[in-house]
Amino acid sequence: MIQDLARGRLTRESAPEIWDALHGPSATVFPDTADLPYRPLAVVHEYWKDMTRIDGVAQQLRIEPERIAGALGYVMLVDALEGGEGFRYALYGSRIAGVAGFDMTGRLVTEVPTTLPTRLFFVACYIAVQRHHAPIYTVHQAPDDIMIGSWHRLMLPLGQGAEVRRLLVCNVPVDPHGRPK
Repeated sequence: MIQDLARGRLTRESAPEIWDALHGPSATVFPDTADLPYRPLAVVHEYWKDMTRIDGVAQQLRIEPERIAGALGYVMLVDALEGGEGFRYALYGSRIAGVAGFDMTGRLVTEVPTTLPTRLFFVACYIAVQRHHAPIYTVHQAPDDIMIGSWHRLMLPLGQGAEVRRLLVCNVPVDPHGRPK
C-alpha cells in the first residue's frame, strides 16, 4: 500500500480491508495547488512550495503561523520518531479536534480513537511521504461515528537535509454536501 500511495495509484488490491473501510480512498502525488479543492489546502501547499528543499524535503521544522493564517485550525504537525518508531502529533488543529471530538496533540498516530483500518491508512500515508519525499493529497470517507462526509488531507515533508523529520499536514473535514467544517 505504501508504494501505491507514493505512486498515486491506490486500488482495492493495495489493501482490501482499508479500501473497503474507507470506501475507496484516493491519493494524488505531487498535487498542483489548482487541484486542491479547499482554500486551507491551497494555502498550506503554496507555503510549502516557497520553502527551500533538498531532495524534496523542505528545510524547515517550524512553521510560520502568520503565513498560513487561512489554514490555521486545519493544520497538524506530525513528528517522525527516531528509528522508525512511528509518528506523534506535535500539533493537532483545533478545527480537526472539534469535528473529530478529540485532540491528539502529543499522542501517537496509532492511538487515534478510530477504526484500525483508518489508523493503518494514516500510518501508511505518513510512511509514504517520509520514504519518498513526496507531497501526497488523499481523500477518504470518515468513519460512521463522525458526522462528516470525507476528509481531505495534504501531507508535506519537512526536515533537515534529505531526512524527513516532520510532516506538515492540512486536514479539511468536509460535510456530505461538499462544505468544509
